[in-house]
Amino acid sequence: MTGVMGTFLLSLQVALAAVFVVAAAAKGLSPGRTREALSGFGVPGWAAPVLVPALPLSEVAVGVTLLPFVHPRVGAFAALGLLGLFTAAIAYNLARGNAIDCRCFGEIRPRPMGPLTLVRNGAMLAAAAVIAWRGPGAASVRVADWLAGLPAIHLVLLVSIGVTLSSGLAGGAY
Repeated sequence: MTGVMGTFLLSLQVALAAVFVVAAAAKGLSPGRTREALSGFGVPGWAAPVLVPALPLSEVAVGVTLLPFVHPRVGAFAALGLLGLFTAAIAYNLARGNAIDCRCFGEIRPRPMGPLTLVRNGAMLAAAAVIAWRGPGAASVRVADWLAGLPAIHLVLLVSIGVTLSSGLAGGAY
């Protein structure tokens, strides 16, 4: 897909992939904090030994699958599933008055969840839904070939998304 819609879909794919990979790295680098967050969400202690490593691994898998040279549509459906679970757990805890530190981005952005967390997740759910609906299927292109074939505007867009997400995660947009 080319043109404006192709650029838009590429932007969504890369941005959502980056969010999942950054979140996975942050959780993976602080397993103790991830365990605390799971406990705060009401996950039983016996499940934590499985979920602490499984959560970041699943987020990495979703992030990588969203990339244009893998299978964005499959990644989008997986993202919808994970984000749906996360959003439901957040909404349930907020409704009970439990504003825990969700550790969505590990130690990078520790903060109590709130209504804006639901808004952020809603935006990511919308992005995943658009990719699932209109995004490309499986790709059989190597990364180097894919990057070499991108128009200059797409390369600029990729770099811009990376810088924006990095600064947002580190500085406060999320």
